[in-house]
Amino acid sequence: MRKIKGFDKVLLKAGREADVMETFANKVFIVYVGDSLQDWETISVIIDDIEKNRCKRIIGFDECFFY
Repeated sequence: MRKIKGFDKVLLKAGREADVMETFANKVFIVYVGDSLQDWETISVIIDDIEKNRCKRIIGFDECFFY
């Protein structure tokens, strides 16, 4: 799996999408999950909880493009 950075969007193996807020050695992450302000949660996950990174970075751009 490629390196996950802060503010990337990832798909968790549990089926939820999460926004990465902090990364620790690309092994532990603080993420936001939820569909609206009413059900947002801040949780920690490990690299094994992540199915894939939905962020595609293009060389020369620091922005994240989702697919």
